[in-house]
Formats: sequence, structure tokens, C-alpha cells
Amino acid sequence: MTLAAWIYPASKPDAVLGRLNYFQFWLAVILSVTAAACLTVHLIPNHLRRAVGFRFTAVLMGLVVAAIIGEIIAGLLPVHHQMDNPWYLAAGGGTSDSVELPFERPPHLKWEGMSRGDLALLSGDADPYARRITFETDMEGFRNSRDISQADLITIGDSFAEAGNVMEAESFTALAGRQLGSSARNLGRAGYTAATELIVLKKYGLKCQPKVVVWQIAEANDLAEMQIYTNWVAAGRPRYFDIKPKSARAEAWRSRSPTYKLFSLARQATPRAWPLGAMFRGQDGVEYPVRFLSMPSVEPPVRGHPAWPAFSEALLEGAVLCRTNGICLIVLLIPTKSRVLAPHSRLTDLAQAAAQRAEGDSLGVVLKEFCNAHDIEFVDATGALLEQAKAGQLGYLPYDTHLSPEGHRVVADLIQRTLAGP
Repeated sequence: MTLAAWIYPASKPDAVLGRLNYFQFWLAVILSVTAAACLTVHLIPNHLRRAVGFRFTAVLMGLVVAAIIGEIIAGLLPVHHQMDNPWYLAAGGGTSDSVELPFERPPHLKWEGMSRGDLALLSGDADPYARRITFETDMEGFRNSRDISQADLITIGDSFAEAGNVMEAESFTALAGRQLGSSARNLGRAGYTAATELIVLKKYGLKCQPKVVVWQIAEANDLAEMQIYTNWVAAGRPRYFDIKPKSARAEAWRSRSPTYKLFSLARQATPRAWPLGAMFRGQDGVEYPVRFLSMPSVEPPVRGHPAWPAFSEALLEGAVLCRTNGICLIVLLIPTKSRVLAPHSRLTDLAQAAAQRAEGDSLGVVLKEFCNAHDIEFVDATGALLEQAKAGQLGYLPYDTHLSPEGHRVVADLIQRTLAGP
């Protein structure tokens, strides 16, 4: 029976040996320890069996009772905040309800901890490249460690602008502000898209009286987020994160549970290949395992995408608004990670097959045409990030879809050069 507990369960992700989930793992451990204890008692002399058996039972029962008490405490303690970086929206505690927007951030939120990459979080893995960061919001819930009422430069966008996986001073908003010698305010927020970013520009951006607005667009998910937003509006704007409290409590339990931590250690010792993965050789000769969420060739073409009309309408309205108020607008495209790193990496078979498929119209191509047609300054970071990758520098974090500090530096340089002119 003990052997069956280890062998019988079917193969599955996020499991010890690729087969045992949390409950199956501990069932197998208990059965294995019990079998070992029974065998040990059977092998010792008859006159000692009763005493030794009693001691084994007492120790085992004591451990079980202690584990149960520990699990009860871990489950009942209050959830103060999310256990992962708060910009990961599913973790709980980093968002608040809103009237106009799907969600906002609480003002003056402060969180310190390890910023686990979203592609590690997605698979339940540890992130060997996670760093300790501080995440703070200002009086209106945006990622600024101090309250700023006026700023010459503001950025709007999604998680690439909010940059919750790096220190605030490493974000392209902060770097560009320092390079330009200008005051800067970050109005980016994870999970937003063109329509919600337009609301941010109207409600929060214009009152900062900026001279420059950098509107960051993400090739990776902006159109998908636009479709989600459109569906949310069509559904009558229900509460956006109804399932979040349960998710937050489960995440809190996992972070505190002694048995889950031991299970996680055993699970991390099981080698698992990320299907869309690669090895990237840095300029120092070190190879870094990198993960991709998707490949450009498997994404639907932008022309004909159901979200493009509403997406482009929001951009155009924002451009007119900036022009009317004498504000210089820069539309900045951040390419998807695989577009930049895949050409300079050794890919897994699945990633190689996906990369070789024909690609439809990309967001970069269509967005450039759109901006040119409407006299909007367009900056595509793809070329600069590709040059960085060719030189052996990781512009994206290995276990994350977002930019590394080095990638943010490249983007900040682009902004500075664009504003400096020819």
C-alpha cells in the first residue's frame, strides 16, 4: 500500500516527482514512516517490542498533533496583506474597489518582500532570481514613494510601467526623470489597458500639469486586457475581484503552513522543464534559464482583432487631449519577452517549433502605422532591447514576463533620446 501511494498517482504539474500533490505526498510520507516503524519493531527482540512500539506510536502521534495545531494556527491567523508582491493582482490585498475603474490601489500602501516572477508564481515555483523590493503607493494609489502633485513627466501604462518587480528607482519612469532633470510621476498600474489608462490620464494625469506624457503599451497582453475590460463593461461593471478573499487566505495559509513549506521544498527538488523555455548566455558566459509565456507567432494578428477598434479609439482620444493641453505625447511599445530573447537563446523543442511558425501582423507594425497616420510620436523599444540581448544582457527577468533593471535602463535612454531630438 505504501509503495502504491508513491507509484499510483498520475503525473501532474506542481507535484513531488511530478506525481504527488500536497495530500498525496503527506499520505505517502505517513504510510512510509508507519511501514518503517512496523518493520523496525518486527525486527527487534520480542521482549522489547511492546515498549519500543509504544514509543514509536507516542512520537508519531505527537508529531501529528503538533502538525495539526500548526495547520490550524496557519489557517486562522488574519490575512494582513498578500504574500507575494502586491502588483500580482490575484494574491489579494494590493487592490481596492473603484467607481470608474475596475480596481485601484490603496493609498499609502507599503509592502516589502521578495518579488517572485509571474512565471514562477504561475507554476507555483520558487524564483531563484527574485530580489527583495519595496513597493509603496502615493496618496492616489500609484507607485510613488512620495506624494507628487505636479510633475513635468508622467507615465501611464500597465505593469511594465508600474514596475513592481524592480525597485522604484530602477523603473524607466524614475530613470528618465533623473536623466532629463525633470520631476516625474509614475501613473502605471498592473492590469490596465488603453481605456483604463485614458481614464487615469483624465482623472489623475492632467492635474499634474505635465509637459510630457509617456503612454506605455505592452505587446504581450494589452489587447487581451482591452477585451477583458470591454466584457466587464458590457456585463454591467460587476465587482472585479470577487474571488480575491479566498485566494488571499489560501496564499496566506501556504506561506505559514509548516507542512506546505516542507512539501514545497520536496517539490522544488523535482526537476521540471518549462515548456516554452530557453537558455540565455550572458556576456559573462553564464547561462540563464529563461521562461516565455507565449511566442509572437502563436498570438492572433492585430489587424482584425476584436479589441483593436476600442483600443485605438482610446489612444486617439488621449492623443487629442494631450495636443489640446499642449502636452508632448510619446506612445512607447514594450515588446513581448520572447520577441527579444528567443533569437539570442537556445530554445526548447516546443519553443523552437512555436518560433518557426509564420507570424501575423504584430502590434508594433499596426501601432506604428496608426501613430504615423495621426501624427503621434511613436517609440518602439524592440530594436534597442534586441541589441541589448545580442550583447548578452538580459533585458527581462528570467522567471518573469517583465523588464529587468537593465531593460528599464534601455527604455529610459530611449525616452531621453526621443525628447532630446536629433
